Amino acid sequence: MNWNTLILEAATEVKRRVTHLVGTNEGRRSFGIGAGGDTTRKIDKAAEEAIVDTLNYQCAAPL
Repeated sequence: MNWNTLILEAATEVKRRVTHLVGTNEGRRSFGIGAGGDTTRKIDKAAEEAIVDTLNYQCAAPL
């Protein structure tokens, strides 16, 4: 898999997981403080997990 395909797959997964959270109170729910000192919201966490899950899945597969 090339980088462009990997990034597109990760972006597609982020969109799938966060679309229902955009502009909602659920999406704004706080999950604590991030590494940069800002508040981590549910929508942030869902996007991050989508990217990490995609990378883990693809890195476990033969390139």
